[in-house]
Amino acid sequence: MVVAWGSVVQTMNAKQHFEKQQDRYREARAALQRMVADIESAFMASLPHRQNILNKTFRHVAIGAVRVDGVLWVTVFFWG
Repeated sequence: MVVAWGSVVQTMNAKQHFEKQQDRYREARAALQRMVADIESAFMASLPHRQNILNKTFRHVAIGAVRVDGVLWVTVFFWG
């Protein structure tokens, strides 16, 4: 897109573009927050996962996540 710097059209387009981007970021962030809450609930509902999460001897955690064919796979690895 070619526009003259400082033009009213450019300013309005940039503002509208920014607002649309902000809306997309807010929607994505909200979806991510729901997803994280759902994952946390699932792990806490599983006795073995809950025991590991609450085990005070674990000082480190590695979390991996990947989406394959629309399915989100999450793994959590705990160690001393």
